[in-house]
Amino acid sequence: MTRRHSRSEPIFNSGLTLLIALLASTAIAQNAQPKPPANAPVNFMAPQPASASEQANFPAQLVEELGAIKEAALADDYAYREVTHLTENIGPRLAGSAQAKAAVEYVAGELRQLGLEVHLDEVKVPHWVRGAETAELTEHVNSR
Repeated sequence: MTRRHSRSEPIFNSGLTLLIALLASTAIAQNAQPKPPANAPVNFMAPQPASASEQANFPAQLVEELGAIKEAALADDYAYREVTHLTENIGPRLAGSAQAKAAVEYVAGELRQLGLEVHLDEVKVPHWVRGAETAELTEHVNSR
């Protein structure tokens, strides 16, 4: 008597084989990469080689250009100066506040100075505005 195979058996076997292969390759890859000590400081200024994922998913020229942009950004204090200006001169920026509007205008102006075309859209942000508060004591608990 011959045994009949269901249609799902080959797919199941292929899927199981694929799953085992993926798990094995993940385990091998984890063991192959040396792990730095947990408390070792990371040197963000040092050039980092492109990861295997970057090499596989992005053109080499793009990875090289992005690395150059990163190195230039880390070598310059422009971003820190901008954040310093925002925090020291404009202050807290709650949604809908005058400071938020000032920060948006400031950043748009800075981007224009860098030669970028900037367009600001009208945005309506619901926000609370402090008004005049009054209170009146109408009855004291011990006066009854």
